[in-house]
Amino acid sequence: MLLSELRKDFLGDQDPIGQRLTFDFQERQETKNYQAIVVGVTGEVHHTSLASPPFREAYLPIDQSPLFNCDLVVRTTVDPKSITGDLKKAIWSLDRDESVGSLRTLDEVLDLD
Repeated sequence: MLLSELRKDFLGDQDPIGQRLTFDFQERQETKNYQAIVVGVTGEVHHTSLASPPFREAYLPIDQSPLFNCDLVVRTTVDPKSITGDLKKAIWSLDRDESVGSLRTLDEVLDLD
């Protein structure tokens, strides 16, 4: 999926669905470029803060680009801090070698400026 601004810059007024894009990941020491077919378009996404402007972004399938980070979002009716251990156990039950980074509540994420 692509943000609408990215679509306009690379595809102009063409219908983006089904178009092929090439990404150059040399700064990540990958030896080849990544080609993707557009399957959808999103609106603007603010990743680091609602106060920060959105930036160009593409969403790629994790199984086709495993060096990317991945976020897991969980909705709960209990105190989010009380389930961090259970979340880690659930992730590791699927893949014991999977790294688990920072666990933050939505309030903590929204406080990042």
